[in-house]
Amino acid sequence: MARHDWRYTLALGVSLLVTGMACAQGDAGKPRSSEESLQRWQWYTEWTYSGPRGQSPYLELQLPPTVLGRAALTLADLRLRDARGREVPYAVRIRRPETRQQDLAATPLNPATQPDGSVELTLDLGATHGEHNEITLQTTGHNFRRRVRLEGSDELPNWSALVSGSPQNPLELLDFAVEGQTLRRTSFQYPLSRRRYVRVTVFPDPGIARDAPRIERATVSRSIVVPGVYTTAMAQIGPREFIRSRGHPASAWTLTLGPLGVPCSELQLDVADDGFSRPYRLEQMLTPEGGLAPAEMLVQGEWQRRPGTERKPLVLSFNEVRTRQLRLVVIDDRNPPLTLTEVQYRAPVRQVLIADTPELEFPLRLYYDNPNAEAPNYDFAASVPLLVTPEPPRATPVDPETAVRNPSYEPEPLPLTERWPWLVYVVLGVASVVLLGILLVLARQTLERVPPPQTPA
Repeated sequence: MARHDWRYTLALGVSLLVTGMACAQGDAGKPRSSEESLQRWQWYTEWTYSGPRGQSPYLELQLPPTVLGRAALTLADLRLRDARGREVPYAVRIRRPETRQQDLAATPLNPATQPDGSVELTLDLGATHGEHNEITLQTTGHNFRRRVRLEGSDELPNWSALVSGSPQNPLELLDFAVEGQTLRRTSFQYPLSRRRYVRVTVFPDPGIARDAPRIERATVSRSIVVPGVYTTAMAQIGPREFIRSRGHPASAWTLTLGPLGVPCSELQLDVADDGFSRPYRLEQMLTPEGGLAPAEMLVQGEWQRRPGTERKPLVLSFNEVRTRQLRLVVIDDRNPPLTLTEVQYRAPVRQVLIADTPELEFPLRLYYDNPNAEAPNYDFAASVPLLVTPEPPRATPVDPETAVRNPSYEPEPLPLTERWPWLVYVVLGVASVVLLGILLVLARQTLERVPPPQTPA
């Protein structure tokens, strides 16, 4: 009976802990009053939502080019207010494809050394653990090849293999350094598992006499693969220009992505021609005072299409830039120029996630364009999982093509040197006069200390 009461008490305690954490996360996402003035934020966009509430813990705001072209590159200047003017915490997600590793808390149990020299360790992930699919081991020694066995269990001592090695991919810890190159393997992946207990066994290297490995650290984790989500739009193709590039006849097109600089990491280009082989390069364009100028070469290569083959678009991927215009240069030599028919540009979606709490009132106002704003670093952002499934409902901007000027906007006061540029010359003039006066005084004192010349007898 006492044992039953202990288990009941433990389960109740865990339940209360989880409930408390959920409440804390919910409080972190609720709208709240704010003392931060928005006079330095120049623009805002209004968002509405008329769908069902409460079906997902979150709501999504997908940022349009109107916002991305004016907000800071890091999106640190975003501020969100609800219909009652309360501050709404948010989390920003840039939906690039990525893989992240989330370590799980584990308690080591029953470390033991077997008669054959192998060492084993059991890890208890706890009653409220999540899924896991990877373990990382750190053992003693160098230049070894040690076999590993991984097992899982829900009830001790019933064990089953989490993963089995193969001749092509054996489960072995590796640590070799040969001719300045290091070969090391310390991590092993396996299918997603919810087993509470993980047991790892490390066997000694049979090629090393008296090899006695010890497990210094074992970390169970989950590798989360987050797929990329992209937004695609059409670019405007400018008229073809005839140029000479690196001594060769070439064609150049200016590709306009929009009136504002927007993120771009990929282009898809279509041409109507059949059968060609042309070198190309893609450049980023800037708009300084005085006109457009090539700024940076993003990617280059050779575009080939064999006669009679399917007309697939040329896909150019490069490090993401935020720009208004790109410039495509294609070397023609003595060939007729290509007919560029369509260009699409893509970039990962910028997503703002908020908590769908009963206190939240629409419409929302998203303020942006304050170069001096600091990132809010909300606690709520840390509680949002890396991969939110299913996709949360999406609020929509009232007018995605137009930014509304903040009526209370007041620009930062200009420095004195810009408000009164003549002040610089006055200060310099006064400083010059003072310095000249000091020099004259020093010169006079020096002359007074020099004795007059002696007249010869």
